[in-house]
Amino acid sequence: MERKLKIYFTSDIHGYLYPETYADRSQSPLGLLAAMRQYRKDGNTLILDGGDMLQGSALAMYCQKFSGDPSALAEAMNQAGYDFVTLGNHDFNYGYEYLTAYLKRLQAKVLCANVRILPEEDQDLIRPYEIVTLENGLRVAVTGIVTDYVNIWEQPEHLKLIQVTDPFAALQQVLVEIGNQADLKICIYHGGYEADLETGELLSASRENVGYRICRELPLDILLTGHQHMPCSGKWISGTYTAQTPDKLRQYLYLEAVQKDEAQRNEEQKEEPGQGPEGFRQPGRPGLTVRSVLKGPAEQAGQVLIQEELGRALAPLEQQVQDWLDQPLGRLSRPLKPDTKIRMAVNGSPIADFINQIQLEASGAQIACCGLANEVAGFAPQVTTRAVIASYPYPNTLLVLKIDGKTLRKALERTAEYFQPDPEAEEGIRVSGSFVKPKVEHYNYDYFMGIHYVIDAQRPAGERVCVLEYQGQPVQETDTFSLCINNYRASGAGGYEMYQGLPVLQEINREMTELIIEYLEAHPVVEVPEARAYEVRW
Repeated sequence: MERKLKIYFTSDIHGYLYPETYADRSQSPLGLLAAMRQYRKDGNTLILDGGDMLQGSALAMYCQKFSGDPSALAEAMNQAGYDFVTLGNHDFNYGYEYLTAYLKRLQAKVLCANVRILPEEDQDLIRPYEIVTLENGLRVAVTGIVTDYVNIWEQPEHLKLIQVTDPFAALQQVLVEIGNQADLKICIYHGGYEADLETGELLSASRENVGYRICRELPLDILLTGHQHMPCSGKWISGTYTAQTPDKLRQYLYLEAVQKDEAQRNEEQKEEPGQGPEGFRQPGRPGLTVRSVLKGPAEQAGQVLIQEELGRALAPLEQQVQDWLDQPLGRLSRPLKPDTKIRMAVNGSPIADFINQIQLEASGAQIACCGLANEVAGFAPQVTTRAVIASYPYPNTLLVLKIDGKTLRKALERTAEYFQPDPEAEEGIRVSGSFVKPKVEHYNYDYFMGIHYVIDAQRPAGERVCVLEYQGQPVQETDTFSLCINNYRASGAGGYEMYQGLPVLQEINREMTELIIEYLEAHPVVEVPEARAYEVRW
């Protein structure tokens, strides 16, 4: 007897419903409305999502800022037919009330074994796992977990009524509870891989991503991951089949798992496992075959095809978002254009200068630093809300930290790890592999304003900052400064653990996009200086 399970899996949709990046009004092949029209559901199919729905797109931001109502996002998930979802770290960004309002609207069951809601009246909104029996009799256990780095990144007030624990330990406990009650055990993990999937080489020693460890150490059949936005169409690791989808629903995963009984196992044709370290080459357990593929939205005559009925229902909201984005805010003295990542990092970015300029005025700090998103649109002289959102898509707030010269130098040394001299690369230098693998993290390169520094990329890591000055004077280890920084970086994220525990001089509990908009409205013409704060040698 052969029993098949079909899965449609998505993760990190980030509020992208329509095929729009919102950088302009043109279409792009992405979004839930485009993907859902391709879902084909029956009694042996599950539709699953890995979290990060509430934050990211202009539409998601508009819902939170102007109506405080996430029902449009929930309704899209309902119409798409999702059965189970887990939570992503960005789903906590807007606080308890907004999150629970979304969960109450969802028809899908929310599974997150390492998240507990403390108020008793809302505890049933999240479950650790669920066991379902398909029409063909296959018993499938589904659970979910989210990276516990939520506790590091998130603003404390957003977690006062929520407890987030170790995801590995929580999953381990759930699998013990499930025991032999299910034929297949599936985990939706809002987290990624800490090791190279081909070689097993450890790429990160942090606990942010533990997907590889889960595959190696826990008795799981299928691990569906997200968070890193890294497309992986499917691979066996130590007997667990694992996959990951990119963000914004540029692709979804279609997976088929076939369970055969003992009489058929001798004829089973197994998937070849991924090549990992010795001892971790076995495929899934006997009788289980898994195949999967990443699929993108369908297009016809240059148009991305969407689910028309829901598209029409949400059209008034979408039009409100587009009108809001096109509102003019102010003017710049010159256009601020993006360049290649390495050129901006080497030569400086006027976009980063503009953001740091606003951070300094908002905070009154002596020094400011910021990173840029992986995708940055830049600014024309006439700035609209659309341009602000496209160049600063995060819901970050600001803090002012008290920092000494020694710690400041450590932070600069972390930033300097971004560079790798390479005679064959553009201009002889490239981005270090640690910033692009396993996850692309250009946003962890920081631009500073208020100091002058020189980076010598030929020197060993940790010894690259050869000049560090404030107002023309060398910075001593015991000198102290006020540093304006966003809450994500202040948490130590991105390898900046040196910021953890620094005295907080000021908290600015307003999102950076709001501060940028207000700055433009308050200054009829904004002058962005062209002076460079630093130099990179190689």
